[in-house]
Amino acid sequence: MTNDRIDVILADDQIITRSGLKSLFEKHEKISVVAEASNGREAVRLALELKPRIVIMEVGLPELNGVDATRQITAGNPDIKVIALTMHSHRQYVSGMLKAGAKGYLLKSCTFDELRHAVLTVADDKTYLSPSIADTLVKDYIHSTSSKPSVMSQSQELTGREREVLQLIAEGLSTREIGQRLFVSESTINTHRRQIMEKLNIHNIAQLTKFAIQEGLTFLNG
Repeated sequence: MTNDRIDVILADDQIITRSGLKSLFEKHEKISVVAEASNGREAVRLALELKPRIVIMEVGLPELNGVDATRQITAGNPDIKVIALTMHSHRQYVSGMLKAGAKGYLLKSCTFDELRHAVLTVADDKTYLSPSIADTLVKDYIHSTSSKPSVMSQSQELTGREREVLQLIAEGLSTREIGQRLFVSESTINTHRRQIMEKLNIHNIAQLTKFAIQEGLTFLNG
């Protein structure tokens, strides 16, 4: 494994989780926490600015979920490795993170020693999946090879920016607030919302919110 120091960014909306992990990592001479992010948008900004070796990413982040944040980080700098650390074990989230470019996936029920091992493994340009997650993927693979091809998720029909706008709409932000977050005009957000509704054939905010939760774009209950 590499002998260089491993810079890490912690991306989690729970302060107690970030504080606990940072405290534990401080006891490890090879791993250094260089920044913390409380939402996906902040995680992307910090990652592309600081260029850490590893980003430890919660999937259910506000403003920009972990899947889309991972996609933006790996597209912006392929050298940055993302490890998912989350309570979400459903195959939808596992496959979403891995397709977005994540190199590791662990559940928050893991021990710190396992997380530390995952960081060292991924920093060494390898992939790390916790045993339960690996088992989920194997079962999913077996199921997919023995059944008909699944229909593409409707959310995949949306552009990356439309997914961002949909998440922010579902999280209750106004058109003005969304425009300020994304640095665009309110009319641009209105155009995005209209296009989202047309693509999904959904024409009210309540149904858009329900759709965003079902697709894992936002996690309002967790």
